[in-house]
Amino acid sequence: MINPVRLFSNNLLAARFWFVVAFVLMVISVVQPIVLFNIARTHEKVIVMDESGVFHVAPVKGLEESEKLHGYISTLAADAFLNRSPAGSDNNVLLKQLYIEPAYSHALKIIEGESAEFSKKNIHQKAEISEINTIQTNSNKIISQVKGQIVRTGVFSGQTFSESYLFEIVLTLVRNPNLSTNGRLPLAVWNLKYKAVKNGN
Repeated sequence: MINPVRLFSNNLLAARFWFVVAFVLMVISVVQPIVLFNIARTHEKVIVMDESGVFHVAPVKGLEESEKLHGYISTLAADAFLNRSPAGSDNNVLLKQLYIEPAYSHALKIIEGESAEFSKKNIHQKAEISEINTIQTNSNKIISQVKGQIVRTGVFSGQTFSESYLFEIVLTLVRNPNLSTNGRLPLAVWNLKYKAVKNGN
């Protein structure tokens, strides 16, 4: 067993000791960044089963990296909100899956606010999306802008009619807080801004 007092009083042993310590620290300083870099490059993975029962393994992307997903969810959200009849949304299940509070209550308020006119004129409304833009992204949310026109057909005073409105929807998308009960959609609408003006053309 090495006597610590003898180690530091003997110049040769002390030199060897400090050389070993310096060498170990140098190795750590070289290896540590490589290990941290590899950890940073390792993505979470998700396992998805399709309708045929086949499992797929894919890396999880950050919200800001998934532009195609943003467009897909924005399209579903716009259709669920805008495609309507006198009975309300054409797809109430999708509306409930995609919209979480407070956006869900706000969407219902808009739909219910127009329900009297829809019933009186037997209006059926469809959205025609012309443009989707992601206007802001970060690790917590995406703000997506959807533009297009809504076409309304109905019957009033015994006469059929058709009219169109230009619309703009701004959606704030967040990670779906409850995938198991919310349709397994990765994103949900947390906030909704909507405006529509009658098309003069």
